[in-house]
Amino acid sequence: MNTPRHVAANILTVFPLSYFLGWNWKLIGIFLIAGIAIDIDHLFFFTIKHRTINPVEWTEIGKKMREKMQPGLYILHSPEFNLILMLLSFYNGIVYVIFLSNLIHVLLDIYEHYQYHRNFFWMKKWSIIYSSIYND
Repeated sequence: MNTPRHVAANILTVFPLSYFLGWNWKLIGIFLIAGIAIDIDHLFFFTIKHRTINPVEWTEIGKKMREKMQPGLYILHSPEFNLILMLLSFYNGIVYVIFLSNLIHVLLDIYEHYQYHRNFFWMKKWSIIYSSIYND
């Protein structure tokens, strides 16, 4: 979760996308908000895995996990969730905007994790199916 980087990436990509795809201000706003709101799943993960609803503890957990780029089961980052978004985007323009925003966010996260780990093995922890089978 690198909020400044995600905000900058969303701002830099929303205007060319909106120009080429003909988006109005409503869709631009949805794109910008969705690219940040995706990280709410980190709080779900911290609440369930670490059994806390304390925002101070969430911050500490997040910092510790970030230092070593530890992945977790972040539902909105999962390949399964993104596949569902992609399929639904064929039927609804707003879902398409959310999918594109989510995709950019996830690609940035993948790039950051790859820079740290130099492999993609960590990605399995993002998968709902993998996590439900192996429950690491």
